[in-house]
Amino acid sequence: MTREEKAIWKYWSNHQFSAKARGKRVFLTAFDIVHLLEEAGITVWDIGQGEEDYCLARHGDTGPYKIGNCRFITQRENQLEWEENQRLDQKRKQDIEERAREEGKKGSKWGFLGPLGLKKKEVLEDFSLIEKRKRARGLQLLTPTTLEELLD
Repeated sequence: MTREEKAIWKYWSNHQFSAKARGKRVFLTAFDIVHLLEEAGITVWDIGQGEEDYCLARHGDTGPYKIGNCRFITQRENQLEWEENQRLDQKRKQDIEERAREEGKKGSKWGFLGPLGLKKKEVLEDFSLIEKRKRARGLQLLTPTTLEELLD
């Protein structure tokens, strides 16, 4: 095994471990890493922690690490993408809160089910079935009274 092959293998195994530790799914082989490196026109020696060094990044910082959903970009580009995603997430959250206020459902724990077209009665009936299954397994997390309080 050449020095470069060892470095790729080490990078791949470290990436597998760290991604899984962060709760990210990984569907890449060491051969996929070689393919992505070639696609980016870089070598394993270009990967690192410095601002101009490269890292493996997912498109939109979502989904698993797999071919078609990730690529090598600089650490700086990755940081800028992350910051942009944070801004977009904050904007989406504000938009949802604004719609909830407009619909007069601010603070309502029932509001999140309304847009799905669900009725309180249907939810309680489904909840009843779920609770029966939980009781059969010796579990009981909520009571119907508690659920009704949450939905009101």
